[in-house]
Amino acid sequence: MTNAFVAAATPSGKYAKFKTVGDSITLKITGKVTERQQREYGTNEPKTFPSGDPIMEQLIPGLDLNAPSEEEAPTVLCVDKKTMRAAIGKALIEKNVGEPQVNGTIKVTFSGYGVGKNPSNPPKDFTAEYWPAQAAAGAWGGDN
Repeated sequence: MTNAFVAAATPSGKYAKFKTVGDSITLKITGKVTERQQREYGTNEPKTFPSGDPIMEQLIPGLDLNAPSEEEAPTVLCVDKKTMRAAIGKALIEKNVGEPQVNGTIKVTFSGYGVGKNPSNPPKDFTAEYWPAQAAAGAWGGDN
């Protein structure tokens, strides 16, 4: 279900890609995390579990800190894999944060392949680091 309201609320920018082991992205988070139902590749039909429950993905909008230019910096990290979600969760737990926050920084790296049901298509493994946004200092650099 796409309408003008949903389209306007969906983060824009290129989507982060993890094609090769070692690929990583470091994002300065620019907006709130949003969630939507995943779509089947090719048909664009909504993905569901065998129970009929929707399979969801999270979108984290940000600026790629390693982009070659400012125009190429807007990027969306699509968290659609269980292993990526778990890696980000561990990074957030380490910083005692419930979810990625605006102005925080997140780095996600494709670290290798795991073991799955289909040996010819193993799941991707990820590592993640998170740095919370720095608290704003007072006008004179203190806590005033």
